[in-house]
Formats: sequence, C-alpha cells, structure tokens
Amino acid sequence: MRCRDQSLCDVIDHPRLASPPNSVATRACVIFVLSTSLPIADMLPLCLILLIGVGHICYGHPNNEFPEDEIIDLPVGRFPDPECDYNVRRDNRNGQKITGQIRVGDPLYHRWECNYGEHNADMYCMMVQNCTVSSVRNGRNDQLVPIIDEFGCSLFPGVLPHVTYPGDLEGGILVNAFSLDIDKPAIYFQCNIKLLLKLHGICRRPQCVPLEWFNQERPSRPYNRALRML
Repeated sequence: MRCRDQSLCDVIDHPRLASPPNSVATRACVIFVLSTSLPIADMLPLCLILLIGVGHICYGHPNNEFPEDEIIDLPVGRFPDPECDYNVRRDNRNGQKITGQIRVGDPLYHRWECNYGEHNADMYCMMVQNCTVSSVRNGRNDQLVPIIDEFGCSLFPGVLPHVTYPGDLEGGILVNAFSLDIDKPAIYFQCNIKLLLKLHGICRRPQCVPLEWFNQERPSRPYNRALRML
C-alpha cells in the first residue's frame, strides 16, 4: 500500500550544504502516518500518508554565512515507501484472518506490520498510537472512543492491554471482541502508525506503565501512562 498522492511522497526540499564543514549539528524527523478504519466484517482499503520534516544542517562559518563557491545544491531525494498491512486474526498473531462475523467475547489479535521489501529497514521501528473505536463509519469526534493514547499505551488497562511489539516493524494487541452498542454490532477500529528512526540501533518507543500496576493499590496522585518519552 503506497501513498495515493505521490506529491506527498516524492519531493523533499533542496537542502543547501557547505563544503568542507567544520562542525555539523543536524535535526531531522521522518514520520509515516498510517490511518486505518474498518469494521471487523468489512475490511476497508488502507492509505499511507508520508510527512517529511527536513532537518537543519549548520556549519562553522560565522553567522552561518557561506561563500557562494562553497554552496552546492543536492538533488531531489526520495524515501522508499513502506508496505504496511493491518489485519485482525483469531486467538493470536499467527491465527486465521477474520473475514466474516464474530461473536462478542471471541479472542482477537489486531496486527500491524510494515516492511521495506528489498530496502534496508534496520534504521526504522514502528509505534502504534492514537487508536479509537466507533460504532459508525467515519464518525464525528464526539462519536469516537479513544482506547490507545499517543504513546501506544492503553486508556482502559483493566480491559485492554498496551500495544506489544514482536519486532521493529510489527505491533499487535490481543483483546476479546466487544460491541459499543447492542443495536450497532459493527466496530470501526482506527489507529495511527508512526515509523521512528532508531538511535544507535535501538528503538526509542515510550515504555508504558506495566498492567500489573493497575491491580495494585493506586497512589492518590495522577500517574503518567508512558514511563519514558521519546
């Protein structure tokens, strides 16, 4: 699955570099956002949107002023488009894909996975975040029920676990099927996928508060669902 609007995927601004550099300070952020919305009984097509934040590159010239003969223009670049997939399976991550109706209480595994095919993807890892459920397709904001926050942590830890990650580019949740409205059995499940740049080969996902903590006596002060920020 690739971006429908290639203008979002293909073009990066032309950074201007000075050569030779004395010192380099860079900041860059590449974010891939994948939004999915589907009822269990009706799989909808997925769309991937690529958002690119171009970093700032600074060198050791006074006041960042460069002689014209030291400035070069880089060619237009392109990031490879990841192939991402979302499906719901029965019982576990390797279970049978759900293609028909299910019953409330059935164990389901929501699975997200991205890959770069032949491209080297060792520099990326994924995070599932900002999940909502609704009993209506394309519901308004007041019809959406948030269940996973921006850190991938459950907002209802008593009934819904945090997102787990079997690999750098795979995430999942094991949960029993439920319904929001007895008259509207379909559930529309929507999440965002963010691809993060790994730091020295380590994925810097936030670490959620362990679910066991919620079974203990809670302190009177508020808690943070994410123990470690990006």
